[in-house]
Amino acid sequence: MRACRLCIAEAERLPGSSSAYFDAIFATTQERLTGYLAEHDVPDAAALAEDLLARTVLPRLFRTLLNVEAPSRDDPGEEVLSEAVDLPALRRLASAALRGG
Repeated sequence: MRACRLCIAEAERLPGSSSAYFDAIFATTQERLTGYLAEHDVPDAAALAEDLLARTVLPRLFRTLLNVEAPSRDDPGEEVLSEAVDLPALRRLASAALRGG
């Protein structure tokens, strides 16, 4: 989170660094999700990947950036994943998107 805040703060002064950070964190994630969806014959996989990330990742990211919500200190393990992440909400969003609704 600190790296993200730093890149935002220095974006005007160091646009190349901010662009590289964006590519490493966000563009790569979207490309991987697009590839996964395309492997499963999802039509317009790139648009769906962008939409899913916008609905699932960005809200928490902005809440954390603005100190509305505390950041996760560690990556959750399988045993606590359902507590750290709202899996039912993610499943609903993904299912609705895959159905086209």
